[in-house]
Amino acid sequence: MKNIIVIMALVIHLNFFWMPTPARGDSLIVNPPFSGPKYEVEGTQAEAFPSSGQLMVRGAIKNTDIRPVRGYVVIYFLDEGNDVIHIIETEVNKKRAIDSGKIGKFEVGTQTNNVERVTRVYVEFVKN
Repeated sequence: MKNIIVIMALVIHLNFFWMPTPARGDSLIVNPPFSGPKYEVEGTQAEAFPSSGQLMVRGAIKNTDIRPVRGYVVIYFLDEGNDVIHIIETEVNKKRAIDSGKIGKFEVGTQTNNVERVTRVYVEFVKN
């Protein structure tokens, strides 16, 4: 088994909102109209088995937003120069919504001819 560095992605959608300019010295306090959703990648583990060309990745997505969310992860297998060797997508939480404050797990295996070149794994959560 080969050791792989796991890079976890924190995915935060940014809020962009329009704020009018105060006129004639008036003060104006405007709160953003909404709070952007937030998700954290947690506890990611990656294993490589060079003899079989197998790569295994498991982890969890924590929903830190106030609303339930569902989505999938995109997993990038990188070499020392951060070049992408292999990409795979997999469902999170068996396609069920992840409630606020809860986690949804994922696990996936894949095969590639370049297992020996993989040194890093980057995990990105995509809301759908």
